[in-house]
Amino acid sequence: MKFKSSKQTAIVFFAQSSIEEVKHKKIANGISLFSALTKKTLDTIYKSKLPFFHFTEQEQVGNTFGERFTNAISSVYDLGYERVIAIGNDTPQLTKHHLLKAAQEISENKTVLGLSLDGGFYLMGFHKAQFNAHLFKNLSWQTNALKEQVFTWIKANKINVLKLNALKDIDTEKDVFTISSLYILRNSSFYILLLQFVQETKNIFYYIQNIVISSTKSVFYNKGSPFLQLQHPFFN
Repeated sequence: MKFKSSKQTAIVFFAQSSIEEVKHKKIANGISLFSALTKKTLDTIYKSKLPFFHFTEQEQVGNTFGERFTNAISSVYDLGYERVIAIGNDTPQLTKHHLLKAAQEISENKTVLGLSLDGGFYLMGFHKAQFNAHLFKNLSWQTNALKEQVFTWIKANKINVLKLNALKDIDTEKDVFTISSLYILRNSSFYILLLQFVQETKNIFYYIQNIVISSTKSVFYNKGSPFLQLQHPFFN
């Protein structure tokens, strides 16, 4: 979905359907959770009144995450927009103020980055003149090397950067528990949904806490966000 506007800044909402999301993030009741996350993010975008383009798996083009993400951003530039703000759907603390601040700073030829607390990015904003599609698609997406590569590129090109405050994203059930305890979400419909999710999955969470994990591996998803994939039959 998109709005027509004379403004030169557009949002790329890069988020798959909830059915596709749960294939990558093994969270109990994940379909309802990610559906709610997408709705909340769309509500935030609407409040910003910025034009936007939603890229689900149906609209994404490319074989790798880097290709799909880069092609989404490039396609919006090709429509005539000069500035793009890219976000996902896994950061419920994102507000219209983050989007409007990013739009303001990009208009002043700054690159804007919102870092996730786990090391990835929840927001990336670029002016068309600063965007290098070839370099961008070849970054080490979904790995812990991404952050360093992005800042190395920024330093090498002497790009002026604004960092937004770091936020917590949702990759695991534990993240849901953490975010549900944050005051910023209380007395909201989304906070109530999180409480329901916590109640429904608390037995699973306690089960996870008591598992003796004999083998783990790091997996990275959505712009470098790392999460722990437990090697246990419960998750397979």
